[in-house]
Amino acid sequence: MAGVAASAFIPVVGTFIGAALIGAGVSGLQYDVENAMSGTKGSTGSWLLNMGIGAVVGVISEGAGMVIGGVLSKVTTAGVKEVASLSGSALAKGGAKLVARESLRVGLNAAKGAGTSVLSKIGHNLINHDAWDHDLGNAAIHGAIFGVVSCG
Repeated sequence: MAGVAASAFIPVVGTFIGAALIGAGVSGLQYDVENAMSGTKGSTGSWLLNMGIGAVVGVISEGAGMVIGGVLSKVTTAGVKEVASLSGSALAKGGAKLVARESLRVGLNAAKGAGTSVLSKIGHNLINHDAWDHDLGNAAIHGAIFGVVSCG
């Protein structure tokens, strides 16, 4: 029984570890690029802190993605099966339901992207001693666009 639990648990843990590593790497790279573009020399402590924030945001984003993906895959699969069995005006209604479900999926992924981007930006702002809410609008827009583009 323990082997079954471990085989279900290990891929999930691996997914979260991967998300943390990707988030940390992207955040560290972003910190380096920002410093290079502004001509300032960053500190190792700030770089590590940025990587820590990126790791946390990566895990949060992956968790949200798993929840959104799990719920919406069931909803969308049910919708496709429902539409495939219809004809005539019922097909049009079923198609409209499917479009609504897919719109919900895209919207939730946009919200996830915006939210994780804003969280990351707040962390970066605090590290850089900027106002905590500096440029959050742009972060939300860029995150939402990335969320929509990456939702496949």
